[in-house]
Amino acid sequence: MLPLSLTQNAVKVLESRYLHKNEKGECTEKPEDLFLRVAKAVASVETLYSKEEGIVEKYTEKFYDLMVSGRFLPNSPTLMNAGRNADGMLSACFVLPIEDSIDGIFGTVKNTAIIQKAGGGTGFSFDRLRPTGDYIKSSGGTTSGPISFWKVLSEATNAIQQGAFRRGANMGMMSITHPDIITFIFAKQDLKAFTNFNISVKIPDAWMQVYKETPDSAHDVYNPRTKKGYVVPKQLIPGKYDIAKLINLEDYYACRKKTAR
Repeated sequence: MLPLSLTQNAVKVLESRYLHKNEKGECTEKPEDLFLRVAKAVASVETLYSKEEGIVEKYTEKFYDLMVSGRFLPNSPTLMNAGRNADGMLSACFVLPIEDSIDGIFGTVKNTAIIQKAGGGTGFSFDRLRPTGDYIKSSGGTTSGPISFWKVLSEATNAIQQGAFRRGANMGMMSITHPDIITFIFAKQDLKAFTNFNISVKIPDAWMQVYKETPDSAHDVYNPRTKKGYVVPKQLIPGKYDIAKLINLEDYYACRKKTAR
């Protein structure tokens, strides 16, 4: 096997995030122990495909050499979990659905906590959640909207970070046709909010084509619960509006048609 060659900074990163620790927070394995643990765990799968004698040892050495030479490193969950327990999670990224119900939302919060505790990252699309101010049949009230539940996921990540291998990483996504998209886009202007999230706006080709052809056209959005369409007024203040302040899509275009006459 090749000798281990790491910079002082690399060793510090391994000690702070990846090496196994005891209850006192003391490292109980060295960097070479980590790479050997991972190499053995990854190589053990070869027994499913080959009866060759010494196959595991052969690939253990190959994978170990790849890692210690710096030519290849697996993702963080593999470095953290491989060889530690039978069900150690080796995948790094998960996209979790968020259904438009309390059970669905908090089921996703639970799954997020389990994944992030094991060192995984999570991504979410908020498209299915009904917009701020929309009707709730069970209570007769109105919803606080997807941004409020986004905050729940963010705070769950903050809590899990204390006992997890590393800081939780998240991606939040919303379609440009969701009624809350303006609030979503501006949410991270508060530098203390959603610090564990990157965000991305989902823009379909059809929307981009319309924008290129008529850049001054109205911004149409749709309630994911009712499929009803609305136009977003230009004077809206992010975080200060709800579905009631949007313009009915049919009324808007009917008015424009009359004006054009």
